[in-house]
Amino acid sequence: MKTKAYSYKEFLNNIDTVTELHISYNEEIVPSKLKSLTHLHFGYSQFEKLPVWIRDLKKLEGLSIQHSKLTDLPSWLVELSNLKKLEIPNCPLTKIPEVLLNMEQLEELNLDDTQLQSMPKDFALPNLKHISLGYNYKLSNGDVLDALAQLPRLESYELPSSMSLKYSYGKANPDVYYFDRFLRILSKKRKILLEKDHLEHSHMQALYAIFKQDEKELSATKIRLFYELLNCTVNKYREMVLEHLSSTNKGAKTIIKGKKLFVLGKLKVKRADQEDWLAETGAILSKKLTKDIDYVVLGEKPKAKLHEVLKSEIPILIEKDVWDIKDSAYLMDESPQMASNLSNLLQNPSSENVEIALQIMEQGGMPKDIIEEMIGLMLFHSDANLRKRIKIIFDRYLSVELPNATKKLLAKQAYRIKDDKKITAYLQDIVKDTSFDIGRLAYTVYKASNKQQAQGLCLSTPKISNLVIEDYIDKNGRLELKPHKRLANGLHLDRLPAAIEELIQENKITRLEIDKSQNNLSLKLKGDFLRLKGLKRLRLNLGFQRELPDSLFSNTDLEELELSAYSIKKLPKEIGNLQNLKRLDIYVRKVSTFPKEMEALTKIKKISMTMGSSNFPSFIPKSKGLERLYISTPINSLPKEMEMLTKLRYISVKLTKDCSFEDQGRLEKLKELTNKRK
Repeated sequence: MKTKAYSYKEFLNNIDTVTELHISYNEEIVPSKLKSLTHLHFGYSQFEKLPVWIRDLKKLEGLSIQHSKLTDLPSWLVELSNLKKLEIPNCPLTKIPEVLLNMEQLEELNLDDTQLQSMPKDFALPNLKHISLGYNYKLSNGDVLDALAQLPRLESYELPSSMSLKYSYGKANPDVYYFDRFLRILSKKRKILLEKDHLEHSHMQALYAIFKQDEKELSATKIRLFYELLNCTVNKYREMVLEHLSSTNKGAKTIIKGKKLFVLGKLKVKRADQEDWLAETGAILSKKLTKDIDYVVLGEKPKAKLHEVLKSEIPILIEKDVWDIKDSAYLMDESPQMASNLSNLLQNPSSENVEIALQIMEQGGMPKDIIEEMIGLMLFHSDANLRKRIKIIFDRYLSVELPNATKKLLAKQAYRIKDDKKITAYLQDIVKDTSFDIGRLAYTVYKASNKQQAQGLCLSTPKISNLVIEDYIDKNGRLELKPHKRLANGLHLDRLPAAIEELIQENKITRLEIDKSQNNLSLKLKGDFLRLKGLKRLRLNLGFQRELPDSLFSNTDLEELELSAYSIKKLPKEIGNLQNLKRLDIYVRKVSTFPKEMEALTKIKKISMTMGSSNFPSFIPKSKGLERLYISTPINSLPKEMEMLTKLRYISVKLTKDCSFEDQGRLEKLKELTNKRK
């Protein structure tokens, strides 16, 4: 019979049969013998990193870590495929660790009383049933509610205390109010939607976007989802969708006089009266869905024939749209004039906007000044049906003679290209023998592919790099330069975009993060590429790169530097130039000595280090303003000068077995002093 252990002594006596364990950190634990462990609880752990031995607990279902100092979670946590409940409250996490977004089996997540500043945009954990975010005062209402709306199986939640009440100081909290209404009214029948109607969670997100009238989300939602929602069993949802489709279709101009229309689904007008109803428009009502149908008038419950219509690319009208155009000029034989806002429509290439633009162009032609936009959409738009329609119009109205080589390139299925470097080469080949603008083309590809493709070319094109970079700066001014997670082979850049320095000067970027540890970020940090005047905070992970970029140490305005470089063996003396540093996090496992010039870093308040030697760095006792010190590498001595650091409030160092009793006593004395100063 399996047993539970609530003390280390009980654990040692029953090590093979323990299923639940409550402990504090102890290095004597042997994970290879914890064969039956399913639940692990730590009390006031004070962990700064998760113990590596947890990695071997493959049967673990629940993990609770209380009052730690964790700022991130290791990537190996995803290997615990049975872990369904994770509790890490009371820790200084500032963002949701990336590894959690890959743990699809999670059912419960407790992040109470952390220091979260934002929620990830992609938070669609498919099995999460409960999440607790209590006492996270820095989170914004919108971030939290949008994240929770992505969880398809959410049953209960704890909001930060500042959001928990619908009314605060007598005033309504509209964000929470509308979200509660969504979960209580719309999501009451979530099971019907997801299981009986065989809808996807993306349909629920589309409903949420309509419910809160978020223009940005609505424009980014595929029109197909709204059409498919007309088949759901809940009347309220169908009415919401029809109202939305009607309100967003007002800009569409359509000639229906003499056109054949087919009614699909249930309309407010009785079927017996539909022919008379449409007679006033000059349209012809067809009783069968045939290939020569010009438009489908869509109502509620179109059923299986909807997929046939979507597949055939027949233009769709909503019942209200037909009434709106009954008395318009488009009933006459006049061709509509080319709309002046075509380019504006294509600047936001949602399926809906492109559909409107195509309807206009079908009647009036395609102007030359939107050729690049049309090429980008034709090659890389995420909607395959729209790509085909765009190609038909492009071939019909293209008034310039293209070289044969360019025509062959345009005939390729370019949307299948995922490697950023190959996309760059492909687009450069397209413009080689034409007068096309490479910047406009690259930016259209970037937008048409939901900001997944052509990132490298956009960032290296001065005209548009600012626009792209600003898409990735978070509300705290942090820019993380890394490959898009959906790109197959990474982000291709020859150098840092010049626009980054401009945005730093404008104070739009206050923290820059570059992760070179991933093989799929081809960024050559040579020459002056890291010379970024005005940069205050930098996180640089060089992975196993063997050299540090010289330009790194020219950034004398730096106040915070986090440097990870696992293969370098020596730090250059130029590091002493960074005299404004207040925080230094440095992980250099092969560096055994530190240059004397680091003694000039007198403004440092926080130091965190991992190094390749047991010798205590000589520059640390010279840092008179030092407040916090963490060294993960065991050291063999502790200088007496450390006792002179009167501002030191926290110290975490480990001593080797060879250190003297004097050093051990000095460390204990230092810890007592720092505790008194807190």
